[in-house]
Amino acid sequence: MATKTKKPTNLTLTKLAVEVASRLQMPQARVKAVLAELVAQIHEGVRAGHKVTLTGLGSFVIRVTKARTMKSALLGGKTVKVPAKRKPTFRPAAAFKQL
Repeated sequence: MATKTKKPTNLTLTKLAVEVASRLQMPQARVKAVLAELVAQIHEGVRAGHKVTLTGLGSFVIRVTKARTMKSALLGGKTVKVPAKRKPTFRPAAAFKQL
């Protein structure tokens, strides 16, 4: 008989803050504030067009797609203009890929 595999649980920012606070013996509220500021700084850096690199984890960058035209199957093959976009992307570090 096959054994069931457990569904992986999500490690949310709150759960991460609890874990870090217990390991470093710091107040949980302080760790949450630090993590919230870290996320805010990543957002600001990427929004400004900078590459944000966290060594051992990866890089956050903006990927720019060009404007283009394409045929839409939903509109019966009519040509539709797709505007240029700026998409935030994450590129994992080599060490992170090997997990």
